[in-house]
Amino acid sequence: MRFTKVPAFAAGLALLAGAAAGCASENATGTAGDQIKVLYLLPTLSDEAYTREQAGAKAQAKQYKNLALTVDSGTGRQDATAFIAKIQNAVTRKYDAIAVDAGGNGPQLAPALEAARKAGVKVVTVGQPIAQARADSHVQFDQSPAYTDAGRFMSAQLPSGGDIGIITCVASNADSQARVNGFKAGLAPNIKVVAFADAQCEPAKARTISENMLTAHAGLRGVFNSTDIATIGTIEALRAAGKDLVVIGGDGQTANLRHIAGGNVQDGAVRYPSETIGALGVKTAHALASGETVPREVAVPRFPLITKENAAAVLAQIKAIESGAQAPTLNG
Repeated sequence: MRFTKVPAFAAGLALLAGAAAGCASENATGTAGDQIKVLYLLPTLSDEAYTREQAGAKAQAKQYKNLALTVDSGTGRQDATAFIAKIQNAVTRKYDAIAVDAGGNGPQLAPALEAARKAGVKVVTVGQPIAQARADSHVQFDQSPAYTDAGRFMSAQLPSGGDIGIITCVASNADSQARVNGFKAGLAPNIKVVAFADAQCEPAKARTISENMLTAHAGLRGVFNSTDIATIGTIEALRAAGKDLVVIGGDGQTANLRHIAGGNVQDGAVRYPSETIGALGVKTAHALASGETVPREVAVPRFPLITKENAAAVLAQIKAIESGAQAPTLNG
């Protein structure tokens, strides 16, 4: 069901009340009937970033008495087949809106999403935009400024300068490029990037790359990983070599937060606000299905860099949202 009232979309962007609740790969919040039906699609629920995005989506859904939210997932970041079937099924089942975080599946999903829009279903893309499809709105986290902060932090930890290495996660990916370029933009002139490699988000590859960097550059003083998944491999390599370098990662995964909080090898991480992204995805989809005026692009705020000083607090907040004791915030 679609409504014609047009309240201000920006209302209520301070805090999300209500609790986040866990769900399986397909789990509905609310009941059917005359309620607005929203499908939230994620690439997988075996990845921490997406389970945390799910928690934010579920928390926001609790704000609406007339919303029936279904969170579902594909089988992986690069498998579009299951995604397409779920989009088509949502059209058949007369969903009012679909919010989709496509991962690496975007181009393949475009025809199904275009067909959904033609059938009257509102489409919200989350994370990376899908250039081949026209969405009704896009929830966007600008990676570059957050990673520029990380470059500045690296420079502050190495005031006398020095050589560093960079390990990226799928070099051809637009988000990975934004992260690396943003990080470089924050580096002081006396910081020199002497090594660059792609670990393809795999810890084992990141460990091998880190070991090679240490061998080739005896004076290496820091390593930046564009994702915390791969940072774990760097941590293992440095521990094995007995080296203490400045290590900065991206995303703020819980395992890495424990390392940062304890002062164990990793010094910082850029926070990818998964919970806030999920909440804004649902908020935007519900607003569109309700007939509200929504911006073509909804900006996700950035949060402070995670360091030893705030890592324990961030970790506690993540756990509280996942358990349902706290809701995510929509401002950084």
